[in-house]
Amino acid sequence: MKTTLPFLALRWSYALFIAYASAQTFLQAHGHHGGHILVLSAVEFFAALALPVEAWSAPATVVLLVVYAVAAVLTALGGELPLRFVYYAATAIVLAQPYARAHTVTS
Repeated sequence: MKTTLPFLALRWSYALFIAYASAQTFLQAHGHHGGHILVLSAVEFFAALALPVEAWSAPATVVLLVVYAVAAVLTALGGELPLRFVYYAATAIVLAQPYARAHTVTS
């Protein structure tokens, strides 16, 4: 299955957006929050950069889903509705799909 240019652009723009947001979170959390925010944002940063790379797309998606789940719980515990993490997770899953389908063998 060939991936279209608009889809590749969306994948890369999502990855760069998440990486940028993660870097911002890391810098803002440095010295202000517990270490868990620093760790989550650092892990998210590297997973986001790995997402557009075909060989790393599936593991990066799994890592991002774990990060989003933890962030959603922490956000909910803080009294905020964590809907943005549902959106981020759904987007990561959709963007990883063409790679998964490309490796599926059909008879």
